[in-house]
Amino acid sequence: MRLPRMDTAQLTLLRTLFDDPNFLFELKIDGFRALAYVDEGHCELVSRRRNAYKSFGELCTISLC
Repeated sequence: MRLPRMDTAQLTLLRTLFDDPNFLFELKIDGFRALAYVDEGHCELVSRRRNAYKSFGELCTISLC
């Protein structure tokens, strides 16, 4: 599968609390951050540096319906 060009969000450390009801927040827990690329029923998890995650194949088989 040829992955498209993906630009990821650039993270910034803030010294003050940011709270806005128009933004969706995610907790940052030590671990992996992956982008899911789905094309014609095939899913692949990739890192922000475009390296494929091979260890999480069961996540790619979960139905999106």
